[in-house]
Amino acid sequence: MVISVCMIRRVRIGKKNMVYIPKELADAVGVREGDAMLVKVSSGKIELIPMGKTEGEYWAEVTLEEIESVGEELSERTLRSNS
Repeated sequence: MVISVCMIRRVRIGKKNMVYIPKELADAVGVREGDAMLVKVSSGKIELIPMGKTEGEYWAEVTLEEIESVGEELSERTLRSNS
C-alpha cells in the first residue's frame, strides 16, 4: 500500500527570481544542493521535477599538496616539450 502525502508551503521569489525550497520539502523528495531539477511550465503553473545529480558532475576533496603536485608535473611536461 502506497500512502501519498501532500505538503504545501508558501515561499517568496527572491533576487534574480530565486526560489528557495524549504528544507522539509527538499528532504521529503530527497533533493540536495547541487542536484538537477527540471522546470516545467504548463497552464500557468510551474512544476519542479527532481532529477538527481547531472551525469558528469562529480565533486571530490583535493588537498593543496595534490594540486601543487599536478601543477609541477604539468610544468615539467611543458618545459620538456619546449626543449
